[in-house]
Amino acid sequence: MNKGKLTLHVLVPVLFLALSSGVFAGCGLFPAKGTSGSWVDYRDARSLLAASERILVATYLDEEIREIPTVTADDGTVVGSVTERFRRFQIIEALRGDGDSGGIMHVVTSVGYKTALSGGRSKSYTYDVLDLTAEEDYVLFLDGGPKPEGYPPQYGDILWTRPGEPGVAQLDAAGRLTFIATDRYKNMMEAEGLETVEGSDAPFEMTKEDIATSTPSE
Repeated sequence: MNKGKLTLHVLVPVLFLALSSGVFAGCGLFPAKGTSGSWVDYRDARSLLAASERILVATYLDEEIREIPTVTADDGTVVGSVTERFRRFQIIEALRGDGDSGGIMHVVTSVGYKTALSGGRSKSYTYDVLDLTAEEDYVLFLDGGPKPEGYPPQYGDILWTRPGEPGVAQLDAAGRLTFIATDRYKNMMEAEGLETVEGSDAPFEMTKEDIATSTPSE
């Protein structure tokens, strides 16, 4: 591997969604670690609603996982990369923001990242990701930003992701949301002594009406 000049192909910008900065120790670079690196953990409904640019009811269809280079050496060797999960949804209803019924959209979530360190060493990390069931309907709390260079074109010009956890819920006939969250979030809430609402992974209540009467932060 050529350890001289590096060509920076993609540096994912700081999106609502979450990027954590990790040092490329040998060269002082800070390659992106994807869309899950620094999510906010929401403890109340108001904060989550304020952070969500788009809130949709949508059917989960399928997904693709892609490794995207963040830094490459002159010889083409991938020095740093992020692995992203692109989930495809069909929109049922937009509760906030744009979203035509029947339209298709993708939501991206990081699976993990890899980066080289000095001395030939490397570092990798895997994120805790929610398991979703195909053909099930979910409420998605989303934020969006420009798609970075190097991300596949078929996923649109806007990169949609969750602004934090919990960011996925299911809606019952009475309009009540029950949130689902990763083990990481649930363990953190338990460590803080916060009790989750019955049937939900969140320590707060939310209804469809709450969404309708709320506004995102500027």
